[in-house]
Amino acid sequence: MNSQATESMNSSLARWATGWVGVLRQPRLRLPLLMFSHLVLFGWIYVFAFTARFDFEMPESARSLMRSTIAAVVLTKLIVYYLGGHFHAWARHVTFADLTALLKVSLISMIAIAFIDHFLLRLDGKIPRIAILLDTVVTIVVVGGLRCSWRLFDERIAPYLSKRTRRPAIMVGTDHEIGQLVGQINGNQSMELRVVALVDPQEEWPRTIISGIPVSGTVLNVAAVAQKYRAADILVPA
Repeated sequence: MNSQATESMNSSLARWATGWVGVLRQPRLRLPLLMFSHLVLFGWIYVFAFTARFDFEMPESARSLMRSTIAAVVLTKLIVYYLGGHFHAWARHVTFADLTALLKVSLISMIAIAFIDHFLLRLDGKIPRIAILLDTVVTIVVVGGLRCSWRLFDERIAPYLSKRTRRPAIMVGTDHEIGQLVGQINGNQSMELRVVALVDPQEEWPRTIISGIPVSGTVLNVAAVAQKYRAADILVPA
C-alpha cells in the first residue's frame, strides 16, 4: 500500500512539474511569466537587502525611502536583464557562460541603480550603498540558483519521477565534451537510452565521476561493465 501511494505521489509530482516546465518552454508564455516572476522576486530581494542593511529594524525614514525607491530599482533591473537577454535563455541548459552573463547584467544593473539614485531621483535621502551591494549579491545567488535548478530537474529529478523506462547504456569517453553529452542525453526524456556508466577509451581507469555518472572501467573490460549495469547498448561518440 505504501509503495502504491509513493508511486502515485511521484507520478502526480512528475505531471505537475513537467506541466510547469512545459509551460515555461512555450515562447508565448515564457517571457511574460518570467518577467512577472522576476518582478516579484526582485521586489522581495530589494526589501530583504534594505532591511538587512538596518539589521531588520528599520527606522520609519528608511522604510519610507525603501517604499519610494523600490519601483525604480525593480524596473531598472527588469530593463537591464531584458536587454541582456536573460529572459530568453531559460529554455536551455544552464552553462558557465550563462552564469557569467548573469554576473554581467547584475553588475550593470547595480551601476545603473546607483547612477539613477544619485543623479535622477529627487528624494530626501539616498539608497544606502551597502543595500545596493546586498541586493546585487542576493540577486546573483537566488537567480543563479533558480537557473541551476532548471538543469537539476531535467537531469537528476525528472528521470526518477518519470514512469517511463529507458534502456541503460554505457558510453565510451571521459573528457569534458562527454560530460556535456551525457547531461543532454539523460536530461532529454524523449530519448530511449539513459547513460548509466562511462568507460575510459585508454587503458587507464581514472575511477572518477563525470556529470554524476561513474567511470566504471576501460574499453578492455567494457563487457563486464555492461553486464554489471545490465546495459545492452554501448555508445561510442564520433
